[in-house]
Amino acid sequence: MDISLLLEVAEPKPWWDVFASSQFLGLVMTTFFTMVLLISLYFGVIKKQKNGQAPTSKIMVLLEMYFTAFTDLLDNVMEGKNKWSQPYLFTLFNFILFNSLIPWLGFEAAPSTLMFTFPLALITFIIIYVIGIGTMGLVGFAKHKYKNPMEIILQFTPILSMSIRLFAATLAGAVIGNIVWIIIWGITSEAGEISTITLWFPALQGTWKWIWSIADTALSALQAFVFIMLTAIFWTMETGDTWSSKERKSIKQEKNKTFKKETTVEIFVGDENGEWESYN
Repeated sequence: MDISLLLEVAEPKPWWDVFASSQFLGLVMTTFFTMVLLISLYFGVIKKQKNGQAPTSKIMVLLEMYFTAFTDLLDNVMEGKNKWSQPYLFTLFNFILFNSLIPWLGFEAAPSTLMFTFPLALITFIIIYVIGIGTMGLVGFAKHKYKNPMEIILQFTPILSMSIRLFAATLAGAVIGNIVWIIIWGITSEAGEISTITLWFPALQGTWKWIWSIADTALSALQAFVFIMLTAIFWTMETGDTWSSKERKSIKQEKNKTFKKETTVEIFVGDENGEWESYN
């Protein structure tokens, strides 16, 4: 056995080779498409709405409908809270969606690695604490978050569940896609023979390739939607009354007064003349 072949295979590649990888180029293309979408949305829809104008082209009308439907859905999920996060969630959804569509252009999907999905889940996790502490205060958030001691361990669940869910769905799609590709297109043996079902059904070569590509894209888009919805739900669950500490104090005082009124017990005592007097 030639050891030089093993050494050649094991030789590390230069770090700058990552910039020529299919995954990195796919990220660049995805970022470009996302920026084009956001710039078109701002100048073609949002800016005109501020000036009291309506979108002129049909594409801008469809983009307005898409953005409005998405934000309305977030309003329902988040119960009208954290509206400041809607542009971020809209951008993130389209960024993940474009990453799921990028294999159609021949690039590798970025969500197929944890290096992509884990930072996104980590951002969601950090903002949970930013929102909780900002709207409840440090003490109030600690009382709300850690009523159950098990929450100390379970608090890291969103990072694992969200990152692994998106990663596993994309990776599974790629793996199953390769398996389908082998079944349909076949494997060439050393003798030059091809073992494939397309020897009996040649028409399946093109048909199944398109069917699976569409199904894989739809699954990845669904996972992107689930990722955004989970982010919105996690943030809403940890949102308090207000970001202002003064308003939180006044709200707390009002709640205490209301609680005292509801728990007041009225006692009636009879005097010597047979009249009743009430005492709180």
